[in-house]
Amino acid sequence: MTQSPLPILCIGGATLDRTYLCTHPPALGTSNPVAARTSYGGVARNVAESLGRLGAIVRLISAVGADSAGGKLNEELAGAGVDASGVMAPFNQGTAEYTAAFWQGELFAGFADMDIFDTLTPQAVAAKLPNDLDKWQVFADCNLPAETLAMLASKGLPHLAADCVSLAKAERLPPDLSGFAVLFLNTDQAAHLGGIERVLARGCRTAILTQGKRGVMLFEGVNHTHLAAPNVSVKNVSGAGDALIAGTLLGLSEHLPLLEAVRHGLAATALALQTLSSVPEYLTRQKLKAALTGIPDAN
Repeated sequence: MTQSPLPILCIGGATLDRTYLCTHPPALGTSNPVAARTSYGGVARNVAESLGRLGAIVRLISAVGADSAGGKLNEELAGAGVDASGVMAPFNQGTAEYTAAFWQGELFAGFADMDIFDTLTPQAVAAKLPNDLDKWQVFADCNLPAETLAMLASKGLPHLAADCVSLAKAERLPPDLSGFAVLFLNTDQAAHLGGIERVLARGCRTAILTQGKRGVMLFEGVNHTHLAAPNVSVKNVSGAGDALIAGTLLGLSEHLPLLEAVRHGLAATALALQTLSSVPEYLTRQKLKAALTGIPDAN
């Protein structure tokens, strides 16, 4: 009997993104000529939008300001097929902003104004959780307060995934990681946490370690598997990690084996790398299927 896909709940950051593409080698302490663009981001929001565009049943819990940016952000989510009923708008708070400068597709400097996410307390998030939470694929990013991450991890959910987001925010993870079925992190974040062996020793059931151009490593207990990075022309790395998460969660929600789910994540990454947007507007299930043919098997 075929199992129905799990609905997916994303909990965490939603931001207004200001992106500057340097047209010359950037330097600190001086003015740098750039090409500027504005869009919406945040790890949980990007993952939710990607999943909505891929046809998943997806809901977002986050916080935005009671301002024009917050209103527009919610409109765009709805247009992508995301249930934004869990997005709160705290009084006297502005929508979070992330400003990033890139040079030749790589991040040069980033600046984050994320204080609004302090309002995503365990009590506030718990009030927005569905009653049948154990029947959802749940994803949380470390934009959440440490107490909220600990609350989610303590629920014994069978399908809880998390992403470290940054070096500083990775420290918000609870000491006991056994509550997470999957943890996404990159090599710098793993090193900051004491190394991937230390992360696994804290009880992490499965770790998906991104290594940039070297691809992805999957760690399941004592077993580990390598998958190569997509061989595509890179326009911008912003959003690539979020696309990996979205594609992987989509596969897991459809009960694919982990390795095959991560291959779907890499296919979504391939599409994200070829656009300047955090989430490719042309992201569809058909394009994901086509991109999947270019993703090699594990080695």
